[in-house]
Amino acid sequence: MVDQRLTVDGVEDIRRGVRQAKDADLTRITKEAGQEGAEVVAYEAQTIVQVVSAALHDTIRAGGQVAGGVVRAGSSKVEYAGVNHFGWPARGIEPNPFLYEAADNRADEVTEMYYKRVSDIADMIERRGATT
Repeated sequence: MVDQRLTVDGVEDIRRGVRQAKDADLTRITKEAGQEGAEVVAYEAQTIVQVVSAALHDTIRAGGQVAGGVVRAGSSKVEYAGVNHFGWPARGIEPNPFLYEAADNRADEVTEMYYKRVSDIADMIERRGATT
């Protein structure tokens, strides 16, 4: 499986600073930054996923973490999300990498958004006495 990520240099330093600060508000704000970027990609994925029914479309969701954001698709009732995305050559199913395409399509916007938020968070960490 290919791992497709948008990365921002210094995120590990931000994670360390958030842990050192032991501040619930700072943790929440950091997760929100990841959530915002992931929501942009999730919305894009919903617009480009091939839809036979709305089931797969409706399972595309964003999540925020201290380390960034994540976009997921599928559920226990929509188990075919991985097959749809990555394909299944043995069964003649071509990949439809809608999550990767969404990340590629919105990479510049998400990177700019996340960089701005991470810069603000780094300033907050320094004001609260932790180091980045």
